[in-house]
Amino acid sequence: LGPEGANVIAEELKQNTFLEVLRLRFNGIGPEGATALAEMLPVNEALVTLDLSNNGIEWEGVCKLGAALRKNKTIETLDVHNNNIQNALRKNDADSRLLFSPSLSGVWTSFEEFFKPHIV
Repeated sequence: LGPEGANVIAEELKQNTFLEVLRLRFNGIGPEGATALAEMLPVNEALVTLDLSNNGIEWEGVCKLGAALRKNKTIETLDVHNNNIQNALRKNDADSRLLFSPSLSGVWTSFEEFFKPHIV
């Protein structure tokens, strides 16, 4: 799929009113594709689950997605496992805690809860 494909999907999802689950595991979307999907999240009102595991979205992509979740009211599950973020988490501990909001029900409600599997 790559970043280009993620851009196309993100544009289409801005108009989405029916798709609730999207799994894009192992598609190499990288930070660029994650940014496109993050730009879609504030306007999408149907998506409940978004699985972006194993896509190399790195720290930049995770930050964009985390910020977008503050404006999205429907996402309940966002999976970013295995995206080369462990080292960035260690270096940016204070910044990474800013990504999370207790007002997001079921979505990254706390830093420790979501990233526990990632911290070695």
